[in-house]
Amino acid sequence: MPVAEKTTSYSGQLRLRMPKSLHADLSQAAESEGVSLNTLIITLLSRRYAEQEFLNRIQLLEKNKRMILGLKKKDTEQTSS
Repeated sequence: MPVAEKTTSYSGQLRLRMPKSLHADLSQAAESEGVSLNTLIITLLSRRYAEQEFLNRIQLLEKNKRMILGLKKKDTEQTSS
């Protein structure tokens, strides 16, 4: 019998607690940029998430590169023996 897939629905809303000083700093930054606090926070989170995803992909590519180069090195050593 097939297993029912779990579907998760997200409201797009999140209650977030932060230090008052950070709240003040972010509010001032949003005001100086002429955007809402919500827009500023979404922009900052999105940028950071994208940066992290990019770094993760680079690390994976580097790992794969080292693995491939290691295999090529072993193949070269075996054929020269």
